[in-house]
Amino acid sequence: MLIVSPIFRRNPEDSPWLRLARAAHLLLLAVLLLPGTALAQFEYGVDFNTFTFTITKYTGTDPAVAIPDSYSGVAVTGIENSAFDSCTSMTSVMIPEGITWLGEYAFNGCTGLTEVTIPASVTSIGLVAFMGCRNVSGFTVAAGNTNYSNSADKVLFDKNRTRLVQYPQAKTGSYVIPGTVTLIEDGAFSYSTVTSVSVPASVSVIVDGAFDISIGLTTIIVDSGNPAYSSMDGVLFNKSRSLLITYPMAKSGAYAVPITVTAIGDFALQLCFDLTGVIISANVTSIGTYAFYGCTRLPTVTIPGGVISIGVNAFDSCYALKSAVFIGNAPGMESSVFASAAAGFSVYFFNDKSGFTTPAWKGYQAINMGASSKVAAWLVTNGFAYNADVNSDPNGSGMSLLMAYALALDPKQNLSLWVPKSVIVGNQLRLTFYAGNPDVTYKVESSTDLRIWSTDGVTLSVPDANKLRIASVPITGSSRYLHLAVTVP
Repeated sequence: MLIVSPIFRRNPEDSPWLRLARAAHLLLLAVLLLPGTALAQFEYGVDFNTFTFTITKYTGTDPAVAIPDSYSGVAVTGIENSAFDSCTSMTSVMIPEGITWLGEYAFNGCTGLTEVTIPASVTSIGLVAFMGCRNVSGFTVAAGNTNYSNSADKVLFDKNRTRLVQYPQAKTGSYVIPGTVTLIEDGAFSYSTVTSVSVPASVSVIVDGAFDISIGLTTIIVDSGNPAYSSMDGVLFNKSRSLLITYPMAKSGAYAVPITVTAIGDFALQLCFDLTGVIISANVTSIGTYAFYGCTRLPTVTIPGGVISIGVNAFDSCYALKSAVFIGNAPGMESSVFASAAAGFSVYFFNDKSGFTTPAWKGYQAINMGASSKVAAWLVTNGFAYNADVNSDPNGSGMSLLMAYALALDPKQNLSLWVPKSVIVGNQLRLTFYAGNPDVTYKVESSTDLRIWSTDGVTLSVPDANKLRIASVPITGSSRYLHLAVTVP
């Protein structure tokens, strides 16, 4: 039998395979025999494409870390995925010339780092390599690097500044992305304390996750000339505003999804801790994976009748969530949609809608509210029983639940200051009121003695942009009164 050995064009002793094997053997001896040395704080792997070593893990606790550029005559050329994960004691790191690539999450969670210098030799930086380095105020790239660069304010880009790689997470204030940028990388603003980001018309790709966990972000502004994206009220959408892409994490208060939206994207509102309420518009048909994950102050949600799919963990870890009211038929729903909701969480549905079951549906307590009623849905979303007496005044503010529903007010608040009141303007008595609820009939009547009421002589203005109307009646005699009456089917 003929055995063919490798043919070397130089001394076999110089074989890269042999040198690598020797170095690996010496490395093992070093780790076994010298555990107290700096060398033992590194674990190594082998890059068989280049016959070099890589750093797979750092186990030390030194504040200043110098990554070795070689071991036993063999170069160290790469830093593997998560090699320095959560090295919180490290305040500075020297990445030597000769390192050519940094893996994904290479320095994830290194919260002590304040500055990072990228040597000229680095040609590849993995996605979110510096995720969670919340005290890094800037990146400096060696002048000779042909793949990466930094701006004057030390933001990390590719060489031509067409790709925004990483915004320093400790930089605060507003940031205007340069007009040369066409792509924003995954995690580019993750964990950053920036409060406002302006996206130029040149950006054609915002990679999923670009603004994930942007802990200080309240506003995203997209140039009106951008052909791919748009913004409204500081929220990021696609150009036609049919897809809600990112709701800024630090934006507070309640939010009404625009009527143009048909899909709420994956992770779109995740970890929005200050989101206190949401109105999902009637045209939405899908709610993405983890869309509202971790919205810990969200008390209730109403799912419009047009929704046909809800992604996995869409409302997971919404710890305050007590109810989900479904207006239409049961949508297709993935697993753990309402996992870790508030104690006593319940799903509410109407009797004429299909796909639901009682006493439980998809593992959640389910309550049949009977015939379809917008008032019943509104009662539940505001924390009342679906069959509560709408003529009651539960907080003693002088306004019934039905009137609060008609005037689009929060019935949990003290509404005494919001009761519509008549005012005298010239020789007329006027009453201004909200008239925008389509299933409510609004009627304003006048009286001279508070006993007999009539619409005679009452004129109504057309609704303004805010759906407000003004009722007017001439003042005759010694007394004139106006009141508002509302009814629902």
